[in-house]
Amino acid sequence: MVKNGVDTIPSSRYSEVPCGNAILMIGVYAGTGKELEIVIKRSKLFDRARTLVVVFLAVTNRVWAQEAYILGGVIKNTGTHANSSALQLECLERLGDTFALSIAYLNEGHFSDHHRDGVAGQLWVSRDVLDQRLSISAGIGPYFYCDTTSDSTADYMNDHGIGAMTSLAATCSLGDRVLLQLRGNWIAASEINTVSLLVGVGYRFGPPYKTEPFPKLSLQEETTPRNEITVLAGRTIVNSFGSERSVPLSIEYRRKLWRHIEGTVAGLYEGYNTKINRYGPVTQLWMVKAFFNDRFALGAGAGCYYAFDRKQDAPYDGTFFAGIISVTARYQFQPHWNVRITLNRILSDHNRDSDVLLGGIGYLF
Repeated sequence: MVKNGVDTIPSSRYSEVPCGNAILMIGVYAGTGKELEIVIKRSKLFDRARTLVVVFLAVTNRVWAQEAYILGGVIKNTGTHANSSALQLECLERLGDTFALSIAYLNEGHFSDHHRDGVAGQLWVSRDVLDQRLSISAGIGPYFYCDTTSDSTADYMNDHGIGAMTSLAATCSLGDRVLLQLRGNWIAASEINTVSLLVGVGYRFGPPYKTEPFPKLSLQEETTPRNEITVLAGRTIVNSFGSERSVPLSIEYRRKLWRHIEGTVAGLYEGYNTKINRYGPVTQLWMVKAFFNDRFALGAGAGCYYAFDRKQDAPYDGTFFAGIISVTARYQFQPHWNVRITLNRILSDHNRDSDVLLGGIGYLF
């Protein structure tokens, strides 16, 4: 429908988002949550962007349930036929009834000369059987790995690369929320290929499967405050065959930038051990999703770490940039207080990768 040069789709409420000399008004029909309102005051600059916005919102409106899994089992090196144990953590978003997207962390255990783990992003296709109580799924996507392996010029080296991860899964619903999953993974990478067989449990945070309509798309902010100051401590583990340990400390400022986007600036001290004596500022951008009326949240972030290493054999005169990728979980137990756990992976280019596990208390304001 066009009224006075304005395209409209009826709705009961909307929010205005300025965009140059155009205004994008987005809302959700109050009834079913499936109808979208887009009101665009025309401008030549905005004509092309309008189409992209419509497509994005239509897809976003179908993202209706998130599932989290923890799985464990056996993994085999297909080259040497050696076995080890594996652990996988995964979050999955369903895109309607057939497709889904997932992000997962996989620890492939310890093989001779290879201690590898990584992060995979996969696109899934699924089909329900047995009266929707059993789902058969297939997924494929890239696998970014970090491998601690041997090197002829040093005790070890940290090898980074991208491979491919293909998976098959059978998921059984044990009620509305609890899930049981059997999973097989095949990973093809440069150094070694692995196959794994895992079993574990999952939890569905969204509405029970196919028993409730898709929730309404909301542009409103969560009820939690926008700012957080957190003090954290924990354990640093260097990614070497010796797994040297130390006690890290961190002070972090977190700011909610948009509904699912947060930014952080932190000071990190990784502690002192025989491999590193490292500290410096860290900045990251996060994707976060909250549950249970914003009391619980999960997030993943990536950013930059400007490190100062005071070890005598530190490269680049002890000052360098490193990458950092992280996952976090927080629970808000009071209106202005929460507890937070964060796992960080420091990615260096000189064989000094480390895992920094932190836990602490944050103040919200």
